Amino acid sequence: MKPKNLAAHRKYSPVSQLALPGFETPFVKQLDPENRWVKFSGIIPWDEVVSLYEKTLRRNTGRPPVNGRVVMGAMIIKHYCDFSDEETILNIQENMYMQYFCGYSSYDPTPAFDSSLFVEIRERLGLAGISAMNEAIAKAEKVNQPSIKDMDDENTPQANEKDIENKETKSIGDESVDKCLT
Repeated sequence: MKPKNLAAHRKYSPVSQLALPGFETPFVKQLDPENRWVKFSGIIPWDEVVSLYEKTLRRNTGRPPVNGRVVMGAMIIKHYCDFSDEETILNIQENMYMQYFCGYSSYDPTPAFDSSLFVEIRERLGLAGISAMNEAIAKAEKVNQPSIKDMDDENTPQANEKDIENKETKSIGDESVDKCLT
């Protein structure tokens, strides 16, 4: 019997792995490159973020872990959008752009994982892991343009600078850290 969601159970492939130009799945060809989740996926330092998660895993015990990119992508979506655990899984299940952000190679209508896994992920990462993830993302944001906050749907290229400066950027470790660790 094959797993419900193959993308979620495949081993993580480092971003630094060589990609073959012109070899794109139909999924990638159908996505709008200007979508905020497509842009956001190019900014996140996935190798570093997934490594933080993988350090918390116990080796050779239990069933194989869910792909680290799927897990960490779901965590970022959850806190960036301020979704509940259940809402996060449903939104990823329904949204091909969020699935792309999480590293899927094609659209998959099945849930990435059970929403109860978020509790275990938060316990494994702890405040130190979440803070390290925020720092890695913030550092990458400083290097890359446009910034993550500029990718929000309300911040179009026509938005004036004052609106962008006043827009609050959500991160995984802001006020939601206390909530996510309880």
